[in-house]
Amino acid sequence: MNTPQIIIMDNNLLFRQSLKLLLTVEHIATVIGEASNGAEFMDILTKNKPDLVLISIPLDTKTTTELMQQALQYMPDLKIIAVSMFENKEFRTGMIELGVKGFLQKSGNLNDFARAFSQVMKGENYYSAKRYSAN
Repeated sequence: MNTPQIIIMDNNLLFRQSLKLLLTVEHIATVIGEASNGAEFMDILTKNKPDLVLISIPLDTKTTTELMQQALQYMPDLKIIAVSMFENKEFRTGMIELGVKGFLQKSGNLNDFARAFSQVMKGENYYSAKRYSAN
């Protein structure tokens, strides 16, 4: 299987660059764009056709939700994985209803990212740790 082409959206440059390096070196994904905000993200999305989007939450809960709605309207089959340092059950539930296919904790390891990308690219959902289960 080819590595998925992804966009990373996070307001922390070091996180984006570090994750891009790790994902590339380990042949887990090909990063075709990085965004620090919604405008950059939509610009990259409309110029590229990523297989998957990795978005950090909460950048701003309302803004992130609106951005995902806009992205899914533009690309209905877009696969989205949300990444967070925090658990927010209400937001998580809303994102699942919106169409997010997975959740990862920023404290997770590279194997978690690889597993999540693999499962989501197969059409499955992925929720890291028990606290992110859909139940």
